[in-house]
Amino acid sequence: MKKLLVVIGLLGIAFSWTLLSANKHSDTLSQSLAIDKLAHFKQTLTQFNNLVFGLNQGKVQTKVVKHAYAELRQSYKQIEFLLEYTDPVLVKEHLNGAPLPHLEKTAPSLLIIEPVGLQVIDELMAELPDSAVAAQLLVQTETLKRTLQDYQWQTKIYDRYIFEGAFVALVRLFSLGLTGFDTPGTLASIEDAKAVLKSIRSFVSLYQAALTAKNPVLYAQIDKLLQASIKSLNDTKNFDEMNRFAFLVENINPLIAKLNEAKHALQIETMEEVNAGKNALNFEVQNLFEANLLQKDFYLKLPPNYRNDKVKALGKLLFYDPILSANNLRSCASCHNPKLAFTDGLSKSRSIKKGEFIQRNSPSLINAVFAERYFHDLRASSLEDQTEHVIFSKEEFNTTYFDIFQKLNGSESYKKFFKEAFPDFNNASINRTTLSYALAAYVGSLTSFNSSFDNAVRNASSTMLTPKQIKGFNLFMGKAACGTCHFAPVFNGTTPPLFFDSESEVLGVPSDAAQKVWTLDADKGRSEGRFKEKVNFYEHSFKTPTVRNIGLSAPYMHNGSFLTLEAVMDFYNKGGGVGHGLTVPYQTLASDPLNLTEAEIESIIAFMNSLEDTSYDFEMPKVLPKVELIPELDNRTIGGEY
Repeated sequence: MKKLLVVIGLLGIAFSWTLLSANKHSDTLSQSLAIDKLAHFKQTLTQFNNLVFGLNQGKVQTKVVKHAYAELRQSYKQIEFLLEYTDPVLVKEHLNGAPLPHLEKTAPSLLIIEPVGLQVIDELMAELPDSAVAAQLLVQTETLKRTLQDYQWQTKIYDRYIFEGAFVALVRLFSLGLTGFDTPGTLASIEDAKAVLKSIRSFVSLYQAALTAKNPVLYAQIDKLLQASIKSLNDTKNFDEMNRFAFLVENINPLIAKLNEAKHALQIETMEEVNAGKNALNFEVQNLFEANLLQKDFYLKLPPNYRNDKVKALGKLLFYDPILSANNLRSCASCHNPKLAFTDGLSKSRSIKKGEFIQRNSPSLINAVFAERYFHDLRASSLEDQTEHVIFSKEEFNTTYFDIFQKLNGSESYKKFFKEAFPDFNNASINRTTLSYALAAYVGSLTSFNSSFDNAVRNASSTMLTPKQIKGFNLFMGKAACGTCHFAPVFNGTTPPLFFDSESEVLGVPSDAAQKVWTLDADKGRSEGRFKEKVNFYEHSFKTPTVRNIGLSAPYMHNGSFLTLEAVMDFYNKGGGVGHGLTVPYQTLASDPLNLTEAEIESIIAFMNSLEDTSYDFEMPKVLPKVELIPELDNRTIGGEY
């Protein structure tokens, strides 16, 4: 019997090692398991669809449909991580995207995509037994069924997909799952999370023999963590009371680290080896709150050979030099004060015309690089594109490239700095491209992930934070629903788990919150940012900013309508503009009251203040370059005069 067990064990190890080849090979155990789980999801979807049809015929009770829906979610969450890893567009556009209409990005004209998928279904499930809702539910289930009817894996399920897909799953589980983003109606996120962890456990178990051969304790450590994580969720009373901070430091982060360790122990190729530079997410981190979780080089458009200290230093000099404006009195720093997290502390920023103000205020530049789109209305596609908008704006720099280059070429120092930073451009190194590259390099360097909260998470220490701050984080990520728009860990609108897209929201912001009777701010936001986005559901929609360093960036909202964080929280607590009696047809913020107590609001603000970090570069240059050919410019004020 012992000999038989030895033979079986050796065969198990040998077979497990066949999983570790990235070359073409026959179906592996992981491939078979993935096929089985996909088939099970399709099967439960068909069953659910049939029951919804029966519900509409009056032949099936609501409670039966709700039970079947719970099974449907479980089956989907068992396979979502591989679907999202291998086909993210399928998941976002057809299976589990936000329940809001949006535009097809690549269409030559306006093409509205109506929301479909499980998040739409989840909202409808919360409204049953309404008969009109039941009819809508049938349309959704039929659509989802057609989408998946003939769907098969488009690729082999290689070993890398299991471990890196599991990492993606953990990012989604924490940032979109446990916040309620994935379950906007039922808030069944804890059950979802358990299904995800059980699925990861079933896939990782296929590597037990291979892992044990490399590291005798590693598989046991991973399995113990997975079991402990599932138990923690089982012990959680409900959505509102979950201790998300403890789950993050005791379960999510240790799992991320151990799964990454297992991937390397098995000598599985990494994402960077296979797909270098094409991912925002860094698959090699050990912690959800590592400073380099997101790779800023993914977001920057300037070529790799210009991502160096010389280009950044030139960009910094230009940022503080009013030579870029028409009157040589305004610089980028005029509206982006480094001591105020690169905002200006005004409700609306100053115009180049003294005594006048522009339509909006200046957003923070800290971590601004981590976005797909820029400006409050998302009109710019990259940091590099922003330069042109400011230069040509009659309210901002009100100038032209020709005038700027004439001044810069009049300075021997600037000509030298540009030539050193951009040697490939030879004598024409001062141009549109190099100017925008230099500014983007500097702004892109302004990252900040060294707050007291970050350090507490990375050190798995609750003692580095106050109980009020931890409570605030749990509320932020749970009951208060802040984390469904301000996504962890950047806490802005760049959407997990792959962090490709930037979101905007319609909140119903008033023109002046100090008025007794509110009126909706007239600024149409995103719908007027780009001609291709001139649609009604983007009216009054604005980019979701980060809440990092939020204590330094008052006043709040695009028009500075709210002077304090307390006022902002009261606005959200009462349901945004609609909750305050305004007519906001496409408000994306839930209009139902959050029912937060005064103490809970104080805790949330305490948490947000724990995200303050001023370790970024905020020292202004000591001197500005002389302009020998235009000597009257040599009295320029560093950072601008106003």
